[in-house]
Amino acid sequence: MSKKREEMHKMKLHWNALDMESNLQPLKQCNQKKIDIAAQCYELYQLFSKTEKTTCLADAAQKHCLTLLEDRFRCIITGENNKDTDSVLNALLGQKIYNAAAASRMDMPVHMQYGTKQKVILTKTNSIFPQEKAIEDLPIIITPKYNSDTVLPIKSIRVELPVPMLRNSVIYTYVPCLKALTAHLSQPKGAEEPLADLLLVVHSSGVPLTEAEMTLLQNCPKDTPLLLVLPQHTYTSGESGEKSAARLYSDIQKKTNLPPENLLWLFPEEGLLSKKNNNNDGYIKSQLAFLEKKLAALLSFHKTKTLITQMETEIGPLQTAARKYDHISDTTSPPAELPKMKYEVSLEEILAECADAECPLCQHLEKVTFDYYANFQYLFSKKPEIQLNVAQNQGFCNLHTWQLLTLSSTQGFSTGYAVLLEKTAESLYHYLSLTPLVTENSPLQTSPSACAICHMLDRVETNYLNQLALLLQTPVGFHHYQQSQGLCLPHLRKLVPLLTDQKIKMQVVTHAAINLTYTAQNMKTFALKHALLQRDTITDEENSANSRAVIHIVGQKDILIPQNQAPVK
Repeated sequence: MSKKREEMHKMKLHWNALDMESNLQPLKQCNQKKIDIAAQCYELYQLFSKTEKTTCLADAAQKHCLTLLEDRFRCIITGENNKDTDSVLNALLGQKIYNAAAASRMDMPVHMQYGTKQKVILTKTNSIFPQEKAIEDLPIIITPKYNSDTVLPIKSIRVELPVPMLRNSVIYTYVPCLKALTAHLSQPKGAEEPLADLLLVVHSSGVPLTEAEMTLLQNCPKDTPLLLVLPQHTYTSGESGEKSAARLYSDIQKKTNLPPENLLWLFPEEGLLSKKNNNNDGYIKSQLAFLEKKLAALLSFHKTKTLITQMETEIGPLQTAARKYDHISDTTSPPAELPKMKYEVSLEEILAECADAECPLCQHLEKVTFDYYANFQYLFSKKPEIQLNVAQNQGFCNLHTWQLLTLSSTQGFSTGYAVLLEKTAESLYHYLSLTPLVTENSPLQTSPSACAICHMLDRVETNYLNQLALLLQTPVGFHHYQQSQGLCLPHLRKLVPLLTDQKIKMQVVTHAAINLTYTAQNMKTFALKHALLQRDTITDEENSANSRAVIHIVGQKDILIPQNQAPVK
């Protein structure tokens, strides 16, 4: 593991250990509310798209759905003193990515959002191809010298970071000076950068408010909340911060409408160090925990007030209109049974599969599974009762989950599997509420009967083996089996106990031994010819010996039949 990757891994572990979950809860709930309303809009869109008479209603529902899905919490961070603003921003991000020298030369906003990897993405004027840069290059990128290209100047700068706050659809926009902020806020509606949900202004402690800061406080948009943060650089006690806040608030109380609870003080260096060192006490004592909690509360409150309430009001008439065309249920359907596989197999099918398969039973199971997925993947994406059944049974096993993902559409799988994730998260949160945590009956333990597909395939396999055992007692059936490659070893172990005739048992086992011997000879011949550079003399049988050998010993790669499988309740 590289040093850089190791540092990122440690950083994630530290943040997971900090008590940040409760601080971010308002953002999580607001995001979930937006997704729920968007799902209702999509249901309306599907309904209204069925006829031309309701095309306008379908367009309105689609527009509302996209608005909710693309919406983000946007917080602008600015200040007259670049060093203090840097320190506050670095504390919120949990790492140093800015320095005052570079920021002082920057006149362009930088947008920070969540990403699994640290990187900088540049968009240039008249170019559709974004450029990706390393995070270490950011102090150079934001300088006027780097942006001196008159042909393709930088249009926007986006920084992606694996920060918990940003993962909750929060975007920090760093505006280096109040002059640039005024230009940013004055952008016309519909511009690339939308207005903010929150303004966070950093003011240096012990310094009177500048004229630009006072103008901003007085002229801040009425529908945009504002936080004034006072960074402290002496980590002795909270008294100095409280006194500075009290003195400053007394100065601005008469001239602005800033609520006293929106004036905060912070120890940014200590907060940053606490995040890096997994120090939850320091995270709280530095007031960084309180600041992030305040940010989350204000952002979610503002979004609920300005967007969610508006959307709920606007989709009301659409839901009323929908009742004229179809019934939209407001209740969740109970879980329904999963569709069944084709359990029966005819003797003719077995004879045909013996003719062209390495292991006829493996091929039959593969065909039945594929046919099942062809129908199930559609039901899984469309039927809430099927999704709930899968979620309550903890999904499928590793193999069948990956097979379902491969054969399903990305949209359909996302729709159905999200229910499983939500139910699993609920059970884990409930498990965390228990004190002490016990291992018995916990959601971390998977039931052996959890995979319904494994259970159904077990029944298909049993029926096939019983039919094959009957077929081997007939001359025609035994002759066809002798001409085939026979069963793989795992299925042969299950077939032999079903055979009542001792002579047939011996002949079936002998047939398997002969096939294995011939396959081993083919493999050795292939290896020798390959070593002697006589590849043109290798036969098809020798070339396929490796795959046949594996199938004979362990079965087909896409087939998994767990032992002693209990029925799904």
